[in-house]
Amino acid sequence: MIKAHCSDKVRRYAGWKLMRVADTHRWARTVAGITALLATLLLLAACSASPNQPFSKSSLGDGGSGRIPPTIAIIAMNGVPPDRAGVLADALAEEAGLRDVAIVQGNFSDGYQLAGNFQAVFEGGGVRVIYTWVLTGNTGGELHRINGQELVAAPNSDPWAGVSDIILKRMASVTAES
Repeated sequence: MIKAHCSDKVRRYAGWKLMRVADTHRWARTVAGITALLATLLLLAACSASPNQPFSKSSLGDGGSGRIPPTIAIIAMNGVPPDRAGVLADALAEEAGLRDVAIVQGNFSDGYQLAGNFQAVFEGGGVRVIYTWVLTGNTGGELHRINGQELVAAPNSDPWAGVSDIILKRMASVTAES
């Protein structure tokens, strides 16, 4: 009888010890998960917009204070054929709208103005579209400059014929995020 009683005690103690080890592992996994979540949140917070990105969500938008972000008027798109300029302007308005910025076409004296210069040149069997946007304030001073380029296939002698709507939308997205 004593022998059986001892083995029951030993078994209960061993079971308690195993349960204790399992609880420790569960606790360690929980702490590791929470730590990973906090690290991810800190990294996301560090990726917030900086002041040198005027179109980013947090720089012109105010995060709900009730103020309306300023309107940006596209005053020029030099070097873009009219049919491609319309697609580019629409894409830029859409991309900027995702960042709570209103893009309009025309010349307004108050607010921001955006002027673009574009050049499509043949290069190595393709076409390179080089562009520069200049953002100015109502005083006329340059606030920000955005430079970019895209390389696309050239199907024929017109360099702009190879610039698809997808390329124009990508240019608009890069511009809106810069």
